Amino acid sequence: RPWFPYKDEFHLDRQEKQSSSSKVVIASLAEFVEKQMKERFERVVRSRSYSACFVAEALDNAGNIAAIFRSAEAFGFQSVHVITSLTVKGYKGVRRAHRGTERWLDVEVWNCAKDCIQALRSRGYRIAVTSTSHDTVSICDMDWTIPTAVIFGNEHEGASDYSTSQADILCGIPMFGMVDSLNVSVAAGILMRHAVCDRIARNGFHGDLEPEQQEILMAEFFLRYKRNSADIFSDLAKKRQLDQYRNF
Repeated sequence: RPWFPYKDEFHLDRQEKQSSSSKVVIASLAEFVEKQMKERFERVVRSRSYSACFVAEALDNAGNIAAIFRSAEAFGFQSVHVITSLTVKGYKGVRRAHRGTERWLDVEVWNCAKDCIQALRSRGYRIAVTSTSHDTVSICDMDWTIPTAVIFGNEHEGASDYSTSQADILCGIPMFGMVDSLNVSVAAGILMRHAVCDRIARNGFHGDLEPEQQEILMAEFFLRYKRNSADIFSDLAKKRQLDQYRNF
């Protein structure tokens, strides 16, 4: 499953020579995470999915990007992407993220559609681009158990010509009224909800992580829980190393 981004190695300090495992991270921070929150983390991690991810391409409205992120998090999709020519503060695919919904997601930022699509293809995703044209495939006719990256285009112009030309499939939401388009964040929410229902109907479950991957993501959540969680863990790790040196 090449789309899972992490190894069981946690380097919280660039000068740190030795890495820590997810087991060590969880054990070290256990006393700093409330029982209720631990149980919630466990429940959420079991339902997390990487085999579908979502891309916001050149959206003008930051509120729409935030709404897409919120829907992805609510429906259990861990990986989201932003294609933008601007440097958007906060949209960074790093392990230490602390901005609202983003703290629980893996956010990657790309300067151009070409780089983003090439990377997603290399991870094993088919590329689906949302469109309002008449030759689209209904999202209801797609198999959402197939690893899929969905690109949502600009609010006014839709997806770029490049993204559309690179699509393995153009997809759309069936509509029966006079309007032929929806707000991009509304469309994203509808599509994500349908994808979850389709995956459960076909597989009996939504989450797609192996137990060891769940443990790694659990450690990620422990580190993202509070702003100083990573600093607390680093201090504890340094103390352990010092104690080991003294005992030696």
